[in-house]
Amino acid sequence: MKILIVGASGFLGRKLFNDLLADKHDVVGSSRTKHGFLKLDITDHENLKLVLEQGDFDTAINLAAVGVTAGTGNEQEMVQVNSDAAIDFARILSNLQNPPTLIHIASSTEPIGNVQPESPYSKSKAEGTVAVVHTLSQAQIPLKVLRIHNTYGPMQPDGRFVMSLINKFRNNEEVHLIYPDRVRDFCLIDDVSQHIVKLVTQKHTGISYNEIGTGTGVTLIDAAKIICKTVGASESLITSNSSEVFDLNSIQVADNALGGFCKCETTLQVGLNNLVGSLS
Repeated sequence: MKILIVGASGFLGRKLFNDLLADKHDVVGSSRTKHGFLKLDITDHENLKLVLEQGDFDTAINLAAVGVTAGTGNEQEMVQVNSDAAIDFARILSNLQNPPTLIHIASSTEPIGNVQPESPYSKSKAEGTVAVVHTLSQAQIPLKVLRIHNTYGPMQPDGRFVMSLINKFRNNEEVHLIYPDRVRDFCLIDDVSQHIVKLVTQKHTGISYNEIGTGTGVTLIDAAKIICKTVGASESLITSNSSEVFDLNSIQVADNALGGFCKCETTLQVGLNNLVGSLS
C-alpha cells in the first residue's frame, strides 16, 4: 500500500512513519522544515495539489497541526494549518479521479456538542474536522476520522504535560497545576501508532469515526503524583489551585462504548516506567 503522511517529522508522525515502513508499506513522509522527508507545506495549495495528483497514493494521513504544544503557534497559524489547509486538502481530494482514503487526525480536545473549545487550538481543529467530513461525504470519498487522546512517549516535546513534568521533577522544580481534578486519558505512543497502522490496512468505505485511548481517565493531580514517584522526586514539588476551580473541560476520556474505539493497553504507570528508564 502506498501511503502519504503529511507531518511525518512530528512526534507521532515519525513513529508512525517507521511503523508503517516496518509493516512493509511504501511510505512517503512529508515535512515543512525537516530534511530527510518530502518538502511539503500543507498551506501551499499548488504544492499540495501537485503531490496528491502525482503521488498515486492509496491512503493519505493528515497529521499536520500547529499549536499541539503550547506556545508553538499563534492563533492565525492554527487556523491556517488546522482548519483552512485541512479543508483545502479535502477539496483537492474531491477533485481527483482516483482519490486516496483520507485519515484525518482529530484531537481529543475538539469540543463535542455544546461544549466550549478549551483553546484556539481545539477550536481550529474542530472547525477543520467538521468541514473535512462535510466535503468528503458529499464527494463520497472514504474518510476515517481518528480522535486521539493525550499521547506521550520518547521524543515528546518538552511543552507537553507528561514530558514537561518528567523534566521538571528530574530537576527538582516545582510543578503547579491549575486544574488538578481535570481528567484526561494518557496513551503511550507505541499503542497509538500501532492502532493507526491497523486502521490504515482495513478496507473502508464511507465515513468512520475512531477514538484512540485507554478508555480510563486519570486526574492531572494523580498523573503528576505517578510521574513524580516514577522519577523519584518528592511530592512536595506539586502544588495546585483549589479543587473548587471551575473547569469547562473537566473530562476528556476515550469513549469505550463507541463502535470505533481503539483501546491502548499500556497503563500510565507501565508507560512511564519504560519512558523514564529510557531517559536514565
